[in-house]
Amino acid sequence: MKKQEERCLEPLREIDVRWRLLNGRVASPETKPLLLEAVSMFHECFDPIVDPATGRDLIPAMVNGRNLRTQDFGGMYCALLMVNSSVASAAMLRIFGGDIAELPLIATRNKNRGKGYFQTLFSCIERLLSFLSVKNLVLPAAEEAESIWIHKFGFSKMEPDQLTNYRKNYCQMMAFKGTVMLHKTVPQCRVTNTQS
Repeated sequence: MKKQEERCLEPLREIDVRWRLLNGRVASPETKPLLLEAVSMFHECFDPIVDPATGRDLIPAMVNGRNLRTQDFGGMYCALLMVNSSVASAAMLRIFGGDIAELPLIATRNKNRGKGYFQTLFSCIERLLSFLSVKNLVLPAAEEAESIWIHKFGFSKMEPDQLTNYRKNYCQMMAFKGTVMLHKTVPQCRVTNTQS
């Protein structure tokens, strides 16, 4: 442990890592500051995503589960990876049912990049989706991040007919200008027998 402490800025035993899944519609006094921190992080990583019909920034609406004239964000959840009680990484998650879930926004604070925090959060999200028997996960990837999603996280580019089918059946699915839609099969949950 001493060698590890010498290499790290802070000893490993002092790092508290947890993940939370929050719904902005039912935010409590405890979770509202976390949701505000997530909005701040998304704004640190992305330009405002403006709804052309209303002119409003979609990021706070997504995080807080608000409905706009053109979008229903009531089913959105904000997944957070907390490190020592501060938000290190965040992702917006919406589950459409057993067939598909989407991750329209993912962000990690600049100071926390390269530490594996998003990989940890993504692993938690995948396990949750697997436990819920969700079959597929989709996301809009910026062109510069496409290869990371494909090579590091196992996504593949969605075929045009598959994208058309998803859009027909899940019209609220998010897509942004300058992105490519990716998808992957959610790994099946392994259930272990805890009975002796």
